[in-house]
Amino acid sequence: MTVAYPRKFNNSLSARDILKRVVSDREIHLITLNRYRYNEQRSCKDLTELIEQLNGNPPELTRDLSHHISDESRHALWLTDLDLLVELGGPIDTPPGV
Repeated sequence: MTVAYPRKFNNSLSARDILKRVVSDREIHLITLNRYRYNEQRSCKDLTELIEQLNGNPPELTRDLSHHISDESRHALWLTDLDLLVELGGPIDTPPGV
């Protein structure tokens, strides 16, 4: 899964400009946090499928991917449960858009 990071929007907005606008609008902020949560969660599924296709070969790659899944899972948990989206009353569903 590819995660796209914002660049300049039509050469007029930097990533910092976008962040200022997102955080100032509660609804967009919650959607953005939920999108990050969803991507972390989804990458666990995608990486697990890759490990299954590799069928243990090479073992080093399987080990590294397993560690990566663990990291992604912790990120999803942090965004979902540890006083972020749940505490803020935000959505934890499939986010809108692509």
